[in-house]
Amino acid sequence: MEQSASGKKKLDRLFVVHSVVAAAIGIFAILFPNLFYFFFHSDGIVHQRHEDGCVHMISVIIRCYGCLIFVQGWITWNARKVSDGKIRKTFVEAYFVAFLLTFIALLRGQLTEGTVFHFFNWLNILGFLGLTVLYGYFIFFEKISVFEGLDKATS
Repeated sequence: MEQSASGKKKLDRLFVVHSVVAAAIGIFAILFPNLFYFFFHSDGIVHQRHEDGCVHMISVIIRCYGCLIFVQGWITWNARKVSDGKIRKTFVEAYFVAFLLTFIALLRGQLTEGTVFHFFNWLNILGFLGLTVLYGYFIFFEKISVFEGLDKATS
């Protein structure tokens, strides 16, 4: 009984940290997309490489992705209020799959010969690996009762 309550609090903490960090990163990506340029080139020289208008396109893509990240934070924050265990488990499973696929895509991009990702892209890769492991922990190692809201009695 106590273990389930502890697991629920851990999941709630993960939702809180995930939502706050996602909202902050999303807002920064929307307002200051140029802060994220360094992920695209190892030398950080984006403007000189893309004088043909690609910088504007990169900014738009970063802003759109920032919108998705911000909304993800908002959804995750509000998912904490949901009591239904199946819905909360679906959130956890969806985040696990999304972060696993993102981790694989970023890792493949980083390791593909000829790409010019900045060294700091490894922080992205490790961040998404961490999120994959954290959400995977709840799927593979916690009991189903962990997914019920904090307001539900544990059994």
